[in-house]
Amino acid sequence: MKPLRNKQKLVITDGRIPGQERVLESQLESDVLSDGGSVDSITTSTIRPCECGCFQPPAGRCELCKSLSCVSCHGHCQGCNAPICRECSVFVGLPGGKAARYCQGCYSKIKQQTRTAAIVQFLLSPIVSFKDQSNEGK
Repeated sequence: MKPLRNKQKLVITDGRIPGQERVLESQLESDVLSDGGSVDSITTSTIRPCECGCFQPPAGRCELCKSLSCVSCHGHCQGCNAPICRECSVFVGLPGGKAARYCQGCYSKIKQQTRTAAIVQFLLSPIVSFKDQSNEGK
């Protein structure tokens, strides 16, 4: 069967490097003349995963590593609101079983603030009485 006509459709996005393109999905449609004399159409689709490895639709590009992540892996930093992928995220547990997503820079700042508060509380504890915030209101 010799193809009479080929039609190719590509879904592309910007790559990690500016000016570079990344193919997300390709579709090839061929019209062929069958042995019985009819014109048959054959369509072949290829879907490529995002850089996170998922086959879901892409949601955005990570601010830190510039990788393309899907809807379930992509998110935003709770501190600076930068778009980040799951690999560049640091998840911090919150009361109630929820988790907050932070980038490395914001997580470092939070860690430093927590350490500073603990040191100040330790140094001032002989002078000032600190109430345990987790037992307040009970």
